[in-house]
Amino acid sequence: MDQDPGSGLGNAGVFEMFKSIYRARDFAEYRDQVVSSKNGKKVASDDTKLKKVYKSWKTWQLSDHKPLWVRVRSNDAERYLKQIVDDGGRNRT
Repeated sequence: MDQDPGSGLGNAGVFEMFKSIYRARDFAEYRDQVVSSKNGKKVASDDTKLKKVYKSWKTWQLSDHKPLWVRVRSNDAERYLKQIVDDGGRNRT
C-alpha cells in the first residue's frame, strides 16, 4: 500500500501492531495473565492449548483492528511559487 515517495503522493499503510507486541515469541511473558483469564483457566496445564488461547486473548487486550496511517505531502510552496514566477502569475491554482 506504500506509494513511491518521489511521486508526490506521500505514503500510506497499515500498522501491523501484533508484529511488535503480543508476538508468538512473547507468549512466556504473558503466560500467567493468559492462565488467569476465563478461557486460560480451562487449559492452564496444556501449553499447546494455552498458546491457542493466547492468540485470541491478545485481541481482548488491544483491539485487533489495524490502524491505517498516511503521510501527506503538505508543503508544496516551492512548486507553487515557481509556477507563479514561470507563468507571470496569470494561471494561479
